[in-house]
Amino acid sequence: MGLIARARLLSRPGPSRRGGLLRRMQTLIQTELRTPPLSAPQDSSAIIAPAEELLYRLSQISEGIGAPVLLFRLLKEHLKLQAAALVLLDGSRQLFVPWCTTGLDTTTRHRLLLPPGANDPFNRAAAGQIVLVDKEELQGFRELFSSREFALIQRLVLVPFVHLHRLLGLLLIVRMAPEPDPKLLSLLQQAAQQASPLLHRLAGRSAEQLPAESGLSVPELVQNALQTAKQKSHPLVLMRLDLDPILRRAASRFPELETFRLQEELAILCRAMFQVIGQVRVIQKRSLLILVHGMKEADVELLRRQLLAVLADHLRELLATESLELEVESRVIVDEPEAALRFIGESP
Repeated sequence: MGLIARARLLSRPGPSRRGGLLRRMQTLIQTELRTPPLSAPQDSSAIIAPAEELLYRLSQISEGIGAPVLLFRLLKEHLKLQAAALVLLDGSRQLFVPWCTTGLDTTTRHRLLLPPGANDPFNRAAAGQIVLVDKEELQGFRELFSSREFALIQRLVLVPFVHLHRLLGLLLIVRMAPEPDPKLLSLLQQAAQQASPLLHRLAGRSAEQLPAESGLSVPELVQNALQTAKQKSHPLVLMRLDLDPILRRAASRFPELETFRLQEELAILCRAMFQVIGQVRVIQKRSLLILVHGMKEADVELLRRQLLAVLADHLRELLATESLELEVESRVIVDEPEAALRFIGESP
């Protein structure tokens, strides 16, 4: 009920109201004037300072396969990056390779391969400093960019991600709006320090920690796996997993993602999963060939469920899904190498 309506109600004559009517009306009016009007609740994010909001949103990213692109997307949107790349250490090649890019042409995306100690600005960044690269020092990065792209560069900003005194990756900012100032560089330093542990699982591994891939050809790999299975009196289980649906869905949600890196990471994940009982190889058409020679009973359905459960768990944030429905082709081989080769599309 409004203030005026209630004042009118109190003004009606009655034996119990005449004496203190004026006093009660004065009290009512003073109370109403002291009470602030009700308003819609504010979105808490609208009152958080931009720097605090960035650091808070970084804290919500989980470590895992999706961490690099989630981190890059957040930095891209918050800092208005127009052209940039996130390069992470590839332990098997000992190169910093692009995981995410925006605003760069295809030639540049293929050339962005930095060896440790590539140049002086890189070394300063490896020590944990944000480095601004311009003038003559830019020449040390010329071979990483196409001619057209390099001609547009006025300044590079190198933002290092260092964890446990080890450089895990760099954010290379080629163009952004507005230009970086001391306040922004300080925020970038805080963000990089907070985000560095997110990258440790992917970029902190040494070559020795990565599941090895056999140097054998695919037919040789199948022959050896079948021989190993026969020696144990086990069947050989062949499974073929098409990665294309995963890669296409990830690319549709995150165009910044270099899907080849995701394909490599999925292969590493599956090699770790099967390394005790088999082997994994990337084959044509972005598929994984899984050879299981250490399983006494050929329970293909059990293997399929476990494989999809592991993939879904690691891809949950990247694909925004709790489960995966993927076609997994399979074949159980006892003593038929020709049938195994036909299954994988190789001539006997």
